[in-house]
Amino acid sequence: MSAHPSPALLLIDCQEGFKHPTHWGLARSNPAFEPNLARLLQHFREARLPVFHVAHHSVIPGSMLHPTENPAGVAFIPEAQPREGERVFTKNVNSSFIGTNLEDAIREAGIRTLFVVGLETDRCVSTTIRMGANLHVLRTGEGGQEEGTIWIVEDAVANFERGKWDAETVHAVSVASLKGEFAEVARTEDVIKWPIRAPELNYATAYDSIDSRGPQSVRFADIVTHAVSTVRSTRVLSSMMEAEAPLA
Repeated sequence: MSAHPSPALLLIDCQEGFKHPTHWGLARSNPAFEPNLARLLQHFREARLPVFHVAHHSVIPGSMLHPTENPAGVAFIPEAQPREGERVFTKNVNSSFIGTNLEDAIREAGIRTLFVVGLETDRCVSTTIRMGANLHVLRTGEGGQEEGTIWIVEDAVANFERGKWDAETVHAVSVASLKGEFAEVARTEDVIKWPIRAPELNYATAYDSIDSRGPQSVRFADIVTHAVSTVRSTRVLSSMMEAEAPLA
């Protein structure tokens, strides 16, 4: 497997409300969801790679994710608590791209490889991946002809049962329906072992942003911080690539 350029991790709806014992269903797929999520998040943070968090704030009365009726439910689970510097987006529909500026954030960061994790596989995760692919959010290059890759990490997503269909079946079919058409499929261990290349800072774009939106929008300190992070990422990733052989 070749190096994955300009990667980022997208966490969708990793929230306390999904722990309700009956609201979503009696059984959930993938018991390893939380530990795998924690491992991936630690991996991306240690490599100083971009992390995006999305939270669902439902407008449906009675929802476990309603921000005023159940504020504890919209909180992020311990394994997915955002840290300073990590972008957080709030949505109230299935797609993480509707009503948010996630698309702009991905494009501005120059992301070419997007690893997606979270809840639920067949709903918000699937909808976000499908829409991201249709929007070509990872397309770059002159004329926008170079397409990046969205990856669903199949053991770092989960869902509940649907009617007569058990949770694991729904999970497996949902992942299979995305593979090849909208995303590629990986597992946590694969992502951690694969060589990946940190995003490169586009200084021209950063300074253009200052010119067009004013210095309060993009500070020089932000540019320096990003540059330092990129250098650190390169060092970390170089050592990883020397220690780990690419998977076939």
